[in-house]
Amino acid sequence: MKILLITDSYPPEIRSASHLMQELAEGLKERGHKIIVCTSYPQYNLSDEYKNIEFPEYTKENDIEIIRVKTLPHHKVNFIIRGIAQLSMPYIFYKKIKKYIKEKIDAVIVYTPPLPLAKVGELIKKEFSSRYLLNVQDIFPQNAIDLGILKNKMLIKFFEQMEYKAYKNADIFTVHSEGNYDFILNRYPNFKDKLYVLHNWVETKSFEDVDSTGEFRKRYGLENRFIILFAGVIGPSQGLDFVIEVAENIKELKDICFLIVGDGMEKERLEKLVKEKQLNNVYFKPFVSKSEYPKRG
Repeated sequence: MKILLITDSYPPEIRSASHLMQELAEGLKERGHKIIVCTSYPQYNLSDEYKNIEFPEYTKENDIEIIRVKTLPHHKVNFIIRGIAQLSMPYIFYKKIKKYIKEKIDAVIVYTPPLPLAKVGELIKKEFSSRYLLNVQDIFPQNAIDLGILKNKMLIKFFEQMEYKAYKNADIFTVHSEGNYDFILNRYPNFKDKLYVLHNWVETKSFEDVDSTGEFRKRYGLENRFIILFAGVIGPSQGLDFVIEVAENIKELKDICFLIVGDGMEKERLEKLVKEKQLNNVYFKPFVSKSEYPKRG
């Protein structure tokens, strides 16, 4: 089968979504399928070795075709700009897909968020009579409502209609937990026959039989400290203000420190907050590449 994988994030970007989609692409390729990945151009969540590198729009990596699409800024920007960028994204993706793909696509898999990318799956399904699977990681707009980000009733209604249409147009859509499954079925019971739980996966071989080197402790000057670590995207959903609050409450315990590794739209604000509180037990460090990550700190 010729399978098109649509995702906002793919290596060298460092995010859980990037590695999930890379492992999916490689796993499908190993099963004999021809895989094409269409993804955003790498510009966020990069380790130092990949910053300031120009990537080709079309390339092959490990026998997987990759189309990298430049879009409007949609990370580390305010929610209005992000919204405009995400709404335009599916049409920019589709234009590039049409540029590079001339043969029939048998199946398309779309990873969300962002939810508007589901439109690409709809367009590909219509163009090529492809089977269409939608992988839902965040239930949007409900997550934005719960975080207090989305309050306007008209916008909520707009995105709820987009959500319903995305589920309706997919042949199958998946969520990664039983709780999400129950939540969606409670709202949309008519989709029961096409909704499945597909738990997220992880490749573990890189972490087997790895000895502790202490490299990261030395690199960050945190030897002989008890480290409480957060590693990942630093955004509103992570609630890291709580970590800063805990750090402030135990700042007299000099052997304990908090290490926050990653990037995101909340990082600059949290760094400023730590500076204002004059906390010497909170450290911010950039993302670590996948090749370095198995080295125990």
